[in-house]
Amino acid sequence: MPAPLIPPPGMPPAALTSGVELIGPSKPPAILADDIDPQTGEFRSLLRGVHPVDGMVVVALRTQRGTGASVPDVGSGLATLDKVDDTLPARIKFEIQAALASLVKRKLVRIGSIVSAQAGDGSSAYCEYTNLLTNQTRRVPV
Repeated sequence: MPAPLIPPPGMPPAALTSGVELIGPSKPPAILADDIDPQTGEFRSLLRGVHPVDGMVVVALRTQRGTGASVPDVGSGLATLDKVDDTLPARIKFEIQAALASLVKRKLVRIGSIVSAQAGDGSSAYCEYTNLLTNQTRRVPV
């Protein structure tokens, strides 16, 4: 005697005339990390994503460390750099290295170069890193 059919939640028993075969996905989900423009923070695509490690880098650099209970030691302190002087490039480099330290320790990324430029009372910087899982080098503005 075959086992009784148990319908999935939300399906009435009368809808089943034969068993339901559940098929697992042959591939992981298509989008594991959103494709976010690092300069604007907006989505570039709703249909495709970026590699999860690249997503981790963007999140680590965009999250302000210590701004909430869930991020006391996660993210960067770049937003706290409020003095433009000769030590600013070294402080920017330190904050980027601190933000990516857990990814470097887990051998997910390798930091290539960190370049900053001062203009008047402001500064801009970018970080070049290599995703060690895909062996692709990317440049992210911070």
